[in-house]
Amino acid sequence: MTDTQQAQPIQNALKNGGGAVKQSPQLQLHAAPGMYEANKMYVEVSSNGGASVLHAYTFQPTRCDHTVRQFMQDFFNELFFGHSQYVMGIIHNAASYLPDPIDYLAQEYPQMTVRYQLFGRKDVDSITTRQFQEKVETTYSNGTYRAGPLLQLSLVGTVQEEIGSYMPDFLNLLERSPVLAPVMPWGQLSNLKLNARCDSDDGPILWVRPGEQIVSTTDIAKSPHKKRKTGSNELRNLYSVPRINAPRESLLEDRTYCHADHVGHGLDRSTTAAVGLLKAVHCGGASNSTNRIVKDVVAFHPDDFERVATKLQLDLYEPPVSQCVQWVEDGKLNQLRREGIRYAHIQLCDNDIYFIPRNVIHQFKTVSACTSIAWHLRHKEYYKDYNSSADSDHTT
Repeated sequence: MTDTQQAQPIQNALKNGGGAVKQSPQLQLHAAPGMYEANKMYVEVSSNGGASVLHAYTFQPTRCDHTVRQFMQDFFNELFFGHSQYVMGIIHNAASYLPDPIDYLAQEYPQMTVRYQLFGRKDVDSITTRQFQEKVETTYSNGTYRAGPLLQLSLVGTVQEEIGSYMPDFLNLLERSPVLAPVMPWGQLSNLKLNARCDSDDGPILWVRPGEQIVSTTDIAKSPHKKRKTGSNELRNLYSVPRINAPRESLLEDRTYCHADHVGHGLDRSTTAAVGLLKAVHCGGASNSTNRIVKDVVAFHPDDFERVATKLQLDLYEPPVSQCVQWVEDGKLNQLRREGIRYAHIQLCDNDIYFIPRNVIHQFKTVSACTSIAWHLRHKEYYKDYNSSADSDHTT
């Protein structure tokens, strides 16, 4: 076949005005919905992993009740007990009405004590929210900062060694959203019956991450707990020849390894759903028209829960940060996929509100600085059989 004959179908298609080659009548193609079409839902199937993610977009985050009802009904509907058809649901731009949480805390609770980790170190120090805001603003540049992460902070009061405070005004801000109000730990879709929001053991909690980055060793904070060595051998220094080499750099990981969200203790411990929202750190500057990518996520299909837990050697009775000791890279994902395990590789952006059903093992990597607010949701559907049996026992 000559080049002219090969180019003929393309030329014919261009003459038809579409720029695309006409398909055979036997092959029916369905156009995907517009990605940024407001108040519309669509399902994304991971091309590599085979798992599904439910998406929706809204540009009126406090007036999208109809979309939310449809989204919640579809997302939390389980095919059979403990097996959802999605690994994650995301309503994009739904948190755009909220202020920057760092600025809000510094303004409304300037003297509240919080804990943060020294940048590049494991040492933890205590400062006020106003001081933390100043550190972030001083070191922020184009999507990341170098002041260390803010450790988790409770928004519903503290018990024992927890850090935080009961913040009713901020909770009211969250509940202004028709997306968040029904899925709060005490919301309409929750199985919990609480006398007050401050009685919640499921959150919400807040934390701030600087984003994963490579940093010169000279920019890493020195530990205040280590004493400087003295009395070095000056004669030894005369024999040492400084190496001419590239500047030493360190990768500062910002990752949460694979885990599953649980509630309860001992024999009553069970997996549960999780809800979270993301706000990128902008330090008072105007955000771009496009929401910045802040999290890179891998989530495994709930049907493969037991197999993934076995393959990755998860200790499900540990806290989320220590359930798994290995980071799952592409090579491991390919190995698991060859064995039939499904997953989805997802990017979460600024102002996203996300939902993770029960029995979904997932890992997070922070790719740019952001504030996360998250909590557990004991969804009514998860306890339907338990509640019905309890009601029948009460009746008899």
